[in-house]
Amino acid sequence: MPVDSAARRPWGVPVTVTTAVAAGTGYMLSGGAVQLATDGQIGTEQSEATGDDFARNAVRLRCETRVDLAVLRPLGVVQLDVTAA
Repeated sequence: MPVDSAARRPWGVPVTVTTAVAAGTGYMLSGGAVQLATDGQIGTEQSEATGDDFARNAVRLRCETRVDLAVLRPLGVVQLDVTAA
């Protein structure tokens, strides 16, 4: 079978589903076409005093960083029209 729905792999290729792209549109990326660029800084905070966290013995953690999608090879990024014909 060419499509493994459970693993989200058509023809063995990994697929990511998102609501950030319009329905009927997809993108195909070649290996090494894009990368996440970061400034290397990661900020973390923790709290035990929010809501009933103390009573539940819970700790909330927040981690923040700045990242950007760097396109290294523009010809390796293809927009697809995946609407039914």
